[in-house]
Amino acid sequence: MEPSDFFSARYVKPEDIILDCYRLAKIYSRNPQEFLEMPISQIGRHLSWTAKLIEVMKPPKEDDD
Repeated sequence: MEPSDFFSARYVKPEDIILDCYRLAKIYSRNPQEFLEMPISQIGRHLSWTAKLIEVMKPPKEDDD
């Protein structure tokens, strides 16, 4: 098993992280500074759970049958 199986070494641009913080702040009506002060791993966790929440809250698709 390779170490890359456990750890992701992909590069994330700081601008993307900042935009993610502002996106989360907009979604939750919070001050972006709250997210900007968090560790990157915590921001990632918030993004992941928020994406799942949005998916669950989507109305069911209507069949055209």
